[in-house]
Amino acid sequence: MTRGLVQSAVRVVMLVMMTTGLAGHAVVAQTTQDIAGTWQGTIHADKEMRIVLKILKSTGGEWHGVLYSLGSSQPSVGVATTSMSLRGADFAFAIAPADESFAGKVTKDGSSILGKWMQGKNGLALTLVRANVEAAWAIPAAYKMMPADADPKLEVATIKPTTPGMAHDGIHNRGRHLIIDNETVEFMVTFAYDLQAQQVQGGPGWLRSDKYDVDGTPDIEGHPSLKQMKTMVRKLLAERFALACHWGKKELGVYRMTVAKTGSKMNKSLEDGLPNQNGGGNPNGRTDRYSNVTMKDFASILQHMLDRPVVDQTGLQGQYDFVLKWTPNDADAADPALASPGIFTAMQEQLGLKLEAVKAQADVVVIDKVERPSAN
Repeated sequence: MTRGLVQSAVRVVMLVMMTTGLAGHAVVAQTTQDIAGTWQGTIHADKEMRIVLKILKSTGGEWHGVLYSLGSSQPSVGVATTSMSLRGADFAFAIAPADESFAGKVTKDGSSILGKWMQGKNGLALTLVRANVEAAWAIPAAYKMMPADADPKLEVATIKPTTPGMAHDGIHNRGRHLIIDNETVEFMVTFAYDLQAQQVQGGPGWLRSDKYDVDGTPDIEGHPSLKQMKTMVRKLLAERFALACHWGKKELGVYRMTVAKTGSKMNKSLEDGLPNQNGGGNPNGRTDRYSNVTMKDFASILQHMLDRPVVDQTGLQGQYDFVLKWTPNDADAADPALASPGIFTAMQEQLGLKLEAVKAQADVVVIDKVERPSAN
């Protein structure tokens, strides 16, 4: 296991392997057909890394899991597997788009899995052992969260025009800092008020053209929830951009998101956690992995990828883990024959969700006043 794998703990699969050095720990024997539970172990490379895998069987009979890396320099953030299978004694799972996988065989008593962990073309022999409650390693909290009822604002915020040519963008947390990279004020409004660009009405042209970088420190300790991040951006817009606006209604073209006739194909998240989306492109499409997202979260993310607002009418409750492989534009694929499907087909085939274009009365925010940011 390389140092790069240790440092990508948010994406790394943490197999549950116990080596002979842990032989003193209690284990629970299971049949080879029941692998649900907690597995753990140590990867031996230039630096040892302990990992934990929690496995669950869905109501549809499919296996899936969440993996954790312990003792690295990164927080212990659970990462959902993107595929998992058990055929007789043969067990395998993978994490995409990290190009990490494991394949092995369950022992006859069901207490261990002997196999190999692969990261790209590099492989390491692994022994995975099931642990009972007494033997299970504690998983440190990934973050100390802000109190749920906290109403934070950015105590200090630096705002500057984005340097031309910057490739990355987005809104995220970095330690105690809230970071906005390479985004327009219009995008900040859509994020803060959970809207799509069409739902922002009025305002000067620079609202949609000028891009800014923001580095802010909240006035409350702890990691903010998504709702608290949006609260801080709303306050930033009012205080530093002098934004004044009001709500209205307008008939717009929207996408109605419902469950397809096949039913949902997504797995419920094993544990509550912060919503997370990451992924990236390849020559023939994209692979995006979602963890701990509600359908409202997913609709909000989708509408920033599509040309109109997305309304969640799935009726699905709780948080979900899933992977979506899709191609934004078939013409962009290096080999159209190998390209992933477009997002509408991909969602129906892979997630069991349907997007339908309809006209509907939608909420809009009307810009009454906005100014370029005040001095830092």
